[in-house]
Amino acid sequence: MEADIIIEGNLGQSVEWREHPVYGGRATFSVAVTPGYRRGEEWVDLNTMWFRVTCWRQMAVHVRDSLGKGDAVVVKGKLRLDKWTDEHGNERQEFSIKADWVAPNLRRGKATFERTRLRPEPDEPTYLTDAESARLAAIEAQYAALSSAGVREHIDADGVVHEDAEAETTEPASEPAAV
Repeated sequence: MEADIIIEGNLGQSVEWREHPVYGGRATFSVAVTPGYRRGEEWVDLNTMWFRVTCWRQMAVHVRDSLGKGDAVVVKGKLRLDKWTDEHGNERQEFSIKADWVAPNLRRGKATFERTRLRPEPDEPTYLTDAESARLAAIEAQYAALSSAGVREHIDADGVVHEDAEAETTEPASEPAAV
């Protein structure tokens, strides 16, 4: 089960980065959230909760390049409670969040925003959505199967197979003669 959640806390470690062949990259980090309240003139801290946060694609790149251990952040995403049995037979559980967005907490510090290009340069990697990646993989598999069988056909960007002799041309149609 997943629920939307917004948390604010501090990074408990440096951002872990992993390259991913389909999604470009994954950034993971832990966030410590310590709720508290005021009793008279002093603050009383309650138990600290830890959340494991995962970011994908371009947001993961921005998180990797922008955040570090101890930084105050605000995270919005899908909350999950992961349960597993460790190698010693102990039942374990951990809160995890698949981030929709991550931002520095500007109530606790200041940051400089740097806008990135909406479209990557031709030599930069392109991060595809899950659906785009699946569609591209299916097209590439069809092409590989046809090529290995020696079939002289091509597959267009929509995944439609055309014989080379009947491939669509890009020549403009001739206009009818004026009467």
